Amino acid sequence: MTDIPASATMGVPLWNQPPMSELRPAGPLAAITQALRDGATPEILKDMMDLQERYEANEARKAFIAAFGAARAEIKPIRKTETAGFDSRRTGERTEYAFEDLAKIAEYVDPILARHGLSYSFEPKVDGMMLTITCVLEHVQGGSRRATLTAGHDTSGSKNPVQALGSTATYLERYTLKAVLGLAAARDDDAQLVGKPPKPGEVLINEAEYDELRKLITQGNAVEELVCKSYNRTNLDELTRAEFLDAKAKLIRRIEATANGK
Repeated sequence: MTDIPASATMGVPLWNQPPMSELRPAGPLAAITQALRDGATPEILKDMMDLQERYEANEARKAFIAAFGAARAEIKPIRKTETAGFDSRRTGERTEYAFEDLAKIAEYVDPILARHGLSYSFEPKVDGMMLTITCVLEHVQGGSRRATLTAGHDTSGSKNPVQALGSTATYLERYTLKAVLGLAAARDDDAQLVGKPPKPGEVLINEAEYDELRKLITQGNAVEELVCKSYNRTNLDELTRAEFLDAKAKLIRRIEATANGK
């Protein structure tokens, strides 16, 4: 007899379907069906149902990994095409930075993800003046991965409370989406440098160091913008060599800790 999934007969005229005696479920479900026929105890059936759930979860995980890998192969680095700035309330100093627009990121990645059965959503949580956003990337078969970031309300400039919350939400949605997809911002050599210029005597990182840092950020599932922000920079290519060495050491420790399950 041939093992035929029950779904294979859906929509098939009754006179063309194989006899019920020839239909057998596949996978662990087949063993559960046979156990029922043999009068298995409830304890045995529970163990077998647990096995079925683990089997389905593993199949979903493998399908997700395959789809995620295929989608990532199609997604290229995102260029920072937008600029913004604000004046410090305390000093009046003007700060400008470059960033990627969330709507443009979505417009680019959504069709690619859809082709591979992937979609994402955002889960917000407000705790006082802190906002947490979790981006959930899911596959049609159930596999998923998450990225979560938390930040305070963006009170820069002259934003009212609602605008401050909305600004932070957009900021976190952009970064969690990039993190969950493992996206990196492309180095835009045609763009005007908007970050702080190097001080006299400082040496900026070279092309090889820039590429090495980008790889470590991807391997460590880190967020490029947050790495830059920790050194008060807006782009990786603004880092000095000393900052590069420090960031490299921290990212390597992050990767090793993740590998060790810490």
